[in-house]
Formats: sequence, structure tokens, C-alpha cells
Amino acid sequence: MKTRIILTLALSTMIFLGCNRDSLDDPIDEIRQVEMNQANFDSKAVTNTQAFHIKGIGDFEVVKPIECRSNGQINLEGRSKEANLGQFRTIWKNCTDFRESNLIKGMHIQKGDELHFYSDRSGKDMNGNYYVIIYTGGTGKFAKAKGMMKLYHRETWITTDKGTYYNEGKGTLRY
Repeated sequence: MKTRIILTLALSTMIFLGCNRDSLDDPIDEIRQVEMNQANFDSKAVTNTQAFHIKGIGDFEVVKPIECRSNGQINLEGRSKEANLGQFRTIWKNCTDFRESNLIKGMHIQKGDELHFYSDRSGKDMNGNYYVIIYTGGTGKFAKAKGMMKLYHRETWITTDKGTYYNEGKGTLRY
């Protein structure tokens, strides 16, 4: 009788210890845990969101429309300085009807890394003419950049097809 109790107790202990609790877990809980770990990893990813304040100067020229189809095309090239990031070379094209319609596409270039932008919204307020610039990525450290800025822009025409520009804008940039 003692042997039977000992064997039954030993068998019960082996069965109890031999069961793997993992097979009883809900797979949904495992998925949630993986998602939580990924969210934690993503939150620690290297990103930098900062205020973006840029000033730029350069030259522009009205050219025969190549990329702008029916509108006029103005090519602008200059240099810009951002308060935190430093100096950039800036290149942009403005497809315009020379009245109100503007479609801008361009980039800031710093040490080979490009920061791409566009604008299809412009306006005028008490501070002057402005473009709403949207940053859409680029190359190198700006590959995943996102941001927006209100850029005030002034032009000084030297001839009927050439001149200089000055602009200044503030917004945010995440890269």
C-alpha cells in the first residue's frame, strides 16, 4: 500500500512538473507582448524633433519651362543657414503663373545629405508673401525626415528674368 501511494505521488509530481505552461498561454497574449516590445524599441529609436529656423539668400532665373509644362519656371539656387543644423546649399524650382499659383520642389544639401521639400500652398499676410514648405525625406541622415515650415520669401528683380532672393522660415523638422 505504501508503495502504491509513493508511486502515485511520484507519478503525479512528474506529470505536474512535466507540463509546460507555455503551451497553455493564449497566443494573443504573446502577440501583444511582441507588439509592446516593438513599440518600446521604436520609442527608443534615434530621432530628433526640433524647431527649425532657416534663413536663405541666393539667385533666381526665369527659364524656359522644362519641368513645369504650361507654367513658367523659375530656378533658384543659394545657401541657407539653419539655427541648429548649420549651412546648406539650397536648390529649388518654382512652377508659377507669376500671379498666385506656385508649385515648388527642391532640396537643401549638407555634406552630401539631401533634405527634400515641396510646397503647393502660398499666401500673403501682414509679414509678407510666404510658402508652406513640407519636408518629405531625403538621403543620409534626412532619409526619414518629416516636417513643415512657413517660409517668408522676398525677391529683388535685377532684370526681367533674373534676380536675388531672401527668405526666412520657422517650423519643425523630425529626422
